[in-house]
Amino acid sequence: MGETELGGKAKVSAQKNIAIARDYAHKLSQAKDLLEVVPIQAEFMQSQLASFGEQLKVLAKLIPRPAAEVLNAPIRKVD
Repeated sequence: MGETELGGKAKVSAQKNIAIARDYAHKLSQAKDLLEVVPIQAEFMQSQLASFGEQLKVLAKLIPRPAAEVLNAPIRKVD
């Protein structure tokens, strides 16, 4: 089964998000008290927002192409 460019980028993004969440869970499990949890949570939120921003940039570049292909496709007559 072929993979589209958009599907490939989505897969890479999902893998990055999983890695970020795994790292967060590991760090959180090492925290001894609430004072250690707060900076871990802040770091996680910053990394999630940065990752989301990167994903939006990639998707914004890729999505117009398939949309343009659909809009510019010749209209077929239905028999």
